[in-house]
Amino acid sequence: MQKIDNNMRILKYISIILVVSVAALCLRRYTSSYQSFEGNIFGTYYKIKFNSGRKINKLEDKIKEKLQEVDNHMSVFVPHSEISRINRAEAGEDISLSPQMQTLMQISHDVWKQSGGWFDPAVGKLVELWGFGTEKPDHEPSAGKISQVLSYSNFGSLTFSKDFGTLRKKDSRTFLNLSAVAKGFGVDEVARLLEQNGIRDYLIEIGGEVRVSGRGPHGSWLVGITIPDPNRNFPEMRIEMTDYSVATSGNYRNYYYRNGRKYAHTISPQTGYPAENALVSATVFYPECAWADAYATALTAMGTEKAKAFAQKQQLAVILQMDGGEVYVSPAARDLIGVSGNAD
Repeated sequence: MQKIDNNMRILKYISIILVVSVAALCLRRYTSSYQSFEGNIFGTYYKIKFNSGRKINKLEDKIKEKLQEVDNHMSVFVPHSEISRINRAEAGEDISLSPQMQTLMQISHDVWKQSGGWFDPAVGKLVELWGFGTEKPDHEPSAGKISQVLSYSNFGSLTFSKDFGTLRKKDSRTFLNLSAVAKGFGVDEVARLLEQNGIRDYLIEIGGEVRVSGRGPHGSWLVGITIPDPNRNFPEMRIEMTDYSVATSGNYRNYYYRNGRKYAHTISPQTGYPAENALVSATVFYPECAWADAYATALTAMGTEKAKAFAQKQQLAVILQMDGGEVYVSPAARDLIGVSGNAD
């Protein structure tokens, strides 16, 4: 009888070991099916991680081609790009837009209208004037010059067909810059490409703009959000999320000093000057990354109080970092990601 009991115990232990071994093997197989690609685009980096149980022929090449296609449409640094062609167009000329540009212009128009003009891609010439575009002037523009350029730097001066298939400029000097939305759009384009190839579990990041879907190797995707502090450290807030995008806009990295004064890259569409307010960064959570990108820029330009009011009106999930260390988390963000903070 004792021999039988011993045999039963041995069989039990073997069964437990077998179950654990099979579970570990399944986890290894699941984890090992994740692949990663990375490289450079739009003057920054991209990282892509995804789960695919099969090899997709030339997928990395397809991703690179898609990103280059976006650059060829959206970059003011590419002379033959679609946006460069638009910027060279004369007033009154009907300009046919590609499907990609149609999408970008419609998103830009909607966020411009919702935000009361705080998001405005038509400030491109002001971006150039302040040295954050293709030109690098060695002096601060005069008040007169800023006022002159501001007079024709308004998205409302553009006329679109009903389907956004064509564009017409009222003033040939109007100059568009899509850098505040192009990275997010690039993320969305790669997401569409992956999904067309049957991939549902992925993380895509381009220069800090992120979109995740499904699950990561160990469960929900863990996304790091930079929260700058007054000492210019850049700690990350780690958030678990899936099936969402996140974009951050801020004036804590891209800026320069001239004659002891700081000039940040976010240009106020209202004044024509670099935005000066207590809002250090704005992080937006949204299903599509292009929208998150555009909203984050609008909030940064607005400043703290207007940004809080706008986020609540649009029911946006946002995290705002103020000068001095205060962090505001909107009610929608608390519901979405469970992050605590001042949501008054």
